[in-house]
Amino acid sequence: MTSAAPAPAQHTTNARACQGHGSNWCSTAESPNRAQVAQASQVPSSPHGHPLVSSVSTCANRPFGSSVTTPLDLALPALALLRLPHWHKDLAMNLECLTKLCNSLLGNLDPLYMMESGIQKPRIQLTGFKNQEKKTLVELLLRLDCVFLDSEQYRNCTHLIAKQPCKSEKFLAACAAGKWILTKDYIINSAESGRWLDETTYEWGYKIETGSHYSPQMQSAPKRWREELTRSGATGAFHRWKVVLLVVKGDKRRDSLTRLLEAGKATICSVLNTPKNITHILTNNSALNQEKAKRLFGAPYYPVRYLGSYLLEASIFKEHRS
Repeated sequence: MTSAAPAPAQHTTNARACQGHGSNWCSTAESPNRAQVAQASQVPSSPHGHPLVSSVSTCANRPFGSSVTTPLDLALPALALLRLPHWHKDLAMNLECLTKLCNSLLGNLDPLYMMESGIQKPRIQLTGFKNQEKKTLVELLLRLDCVFLDSEQYRNCTHLIAKQPCKSEKFLAACAAGKWILTKDYIINSAESGRWLDETTYEWGYKIETGSHYSPQMQSAPKRWREELTRSGATGAFHRWKVVLLVVKGDKRRDSLTRLLEAGKATICSVLNTPKNITHILTNNSALNQEKAKRLFGAPYYPVRYLGSYLLEASIFKEHRS
């Protein structure tokens, strides 16, 4: 079979030879655009009844980057790359080579194609894990295609793996940003499968543990916020907040509170240059005169711990909105 035309100079050509039954036919051409991908799903000679092809066709309507992209999600671009007018003549051989190609595509895609199609490596952070348990999870992560962010601070991850629900900066910020917050089984099972699995059943809140030390509201907070932000189209849990942060000088929590508010898309206003329509005054100063602060800024006062309550307790969120 004749391979597709070589890619233009500005593209990086990705080639992976699939040695099967003496055939070498998996050289790839220019990265396909969305129109080419959609067209590939309509190739008349493709055996649409085969389970793989049925699954591939379903991917045509799924936006790239909507979740962690799996090799199967990339089977449709693979069809566009390979141009297979007579692939059904040796179905077993072609499926084998196609599978190999799909398994390699995530690590070998043209960076330009990745940017255009929205495919990004998962950015993973951990919270609550220590010592050997953390070391084991990091070793498993190294087997998977991702960026591991080893930091005590929230770093705009796409996925947070949490040992348990908690009030750490990373847990609260990921809730506020509507990110996936998952159990450690997500890493373990993905590493065993050799690819990233669907997140849904691993999300904190998918199953509520009865008799747990953590309330059902706290357990379900990650799922609740991710679904709320998706449903409403809001950019974050604090997206309409204009906040004055009054924190005692020298308090180390100020930077952490700032990162949390920014993750939830709050606007943080300077005390010296305060605009109108302030919505929240957040402070850790119990000696602050609330009435005086309210008169000064024209907004209600909240202790900084309110942020955790707002994110983790559904009743507080509903009360705030009413």
